[in-house]
Amino acid sequence: MEMLDIYDKRGKHIGTMERHAAHDPQNKGVYHKGVHIWIVNDKNEVLVQLRAKAKADCPDQWDVSCAGHVDAGETLLETCQRELAEELGLKSSQDSFIYKGELLGRSGNELHQLYLLRLNVEIKDMKLAPPEVADAKWLSLKDFEKLLFSKKFVAHAKNYKKFVLAFLKDSQI
Repeated sequence: MEMLDIYDKRGKHIGTMERHAAHDPQNKGVYHKGVHIWIVNDKNEVLVQLRAKAKADCPDQWDVSCAGHVDAGETLLETCQRELAEELGLKSSQDSFIYKGELLGRSGNELHQLYLLRLNVEIKDMKLAPPEVADAKWLSLKDFEKLLFSKKFVAHAKNYKKFVLAFLKDSQI
């Protein structure tokens, strides 16, 4: 049973709740957090992952480099490290994750915590988690932008996509 910390609309911690209940639209005014880690290499390419076909939400679609829910009692940076290890088999220090902002998810009850991570790694050196990740690839910013606004990419809200694209463009060396 996956337990999540929950918050009110002002960001005050109000308790814990099972993941499925935290996602229930009937629980209005209850928010939980997730991390979205956007990985960029020194070639200014963006890493995207293909969600596994068995995923309940958005199967077989391209998505953020790495993401996941913040478990009850876990810090945002602990979640970043855990998800990076679980989904891609990679490690990084907590101070490598650069916080970029918070956006309300399309479900209306998840507060996405967006991070940038600069990491140079070959796809062949990753250990993709089969139940979650089917594939991964590096894309130039131009190719990433095309994919981001296509039907092959998870249908994040337009403001989310614009925010991500803006901070990725700003992070270019």
